[in-house]
Parts: sequence; C-alpha cells; structure tokens
Amino acid sequence: SWHPDPVLLHKQQAAAGWSLTRLKEKQEFKHPRAGTMMDFYVRVWRPFGQVLVDMERAGMYLDTAFLEQQTAKAEEFKELADQRFREWAAELCADGVEVNTNSSLQKRHLLYSSRRVLLTVPKAIKHKVSGQELKPGQEIELAWYDADRLGSEKRA
Repeated sequence: SWHPDPVLLHKQQAAAGWSLTRLKEKQEFKHPRAGTMMDFYVRVWRPFGQVLVDMERAGMYLDTAFLEQQTAKAEEFKELADQRFREWAAELCADGVEVNTNSSLQKRHLLYSSRRVLLTVPKAIKHKVSGQELKPGQEIELAWYDADRLGSEKRA
C-alpha cells in the first residue's frame, strides 16, 4: 500500500496553515473607513459581480437603424481617406495611385522600404546584393537596409 512521505506531508500542512493564517489576518485587518477585507468583498465585489451577471443575462439593446446609418457614413469617410492617401502616395512615387490601402504589405513598402539618395562617396562602389556599379553623384533608390549598408561602406 502507498504511504505519503512524512516530510512532504508536513511541508504541505505547514504551507496550508501559513496560507490560512495570512487569509485570516487579511480578513481581520480593519481599515478605519473600509472595515475588513471581507466587509469590502461583501459591500463592493459581490454586488459588482451581480451587476455583471445581470448585464450578461439581459444583453444590450442596439439601434440597428442608427448603426446602419453610421456604417454608411464610415464607408464614405473610408473612401475619402483612401483617396487622399493615394493622392499623397502619388506625390512620393508615380505608382502610389495604385496602392491597395487594405494591404499592409504595400503600405509598409511605400512608407518604410525605400528612399532616394544622392551618392556622395569619393569613388565608385559595387552594390553587394545586385552587383550594380554605383558612381559618385548618382541619384538612386535604395531599400533602407541598402542605404544603411552603403553608409557603413562610406565610413569605412
């Protein structure tokens, strides 16, 4: 038959006793205005929990006609905002008018992936990825990581 380890059993009993003592101390702690923790629970948390249960049970009334009006207004606003974004994007690059505003990949590419730079290096250098020869004074469009790499080559 199985017999529990007496050391482990005493350890668990001591931990349980300590937890009960701490709980009793919390319940006996008396704040001048709030009373004990149990008083606070009974006065605040229990009624709050009941309100939440009642709200879940009753649900919420929705004015569907108003929501449909707001949805239509939101769609109009979204179309206007998309158009303004595309016009702004067209100022950055010619294909900006074609940006799919629902595509996070296209927006990320437009906003963060590349920039035009004027090379100010003293001599021609070779692009590490494309192998293209880059000459001083040449204006090129590089992805941000290319521009950072180019900057480090320039400093070296």
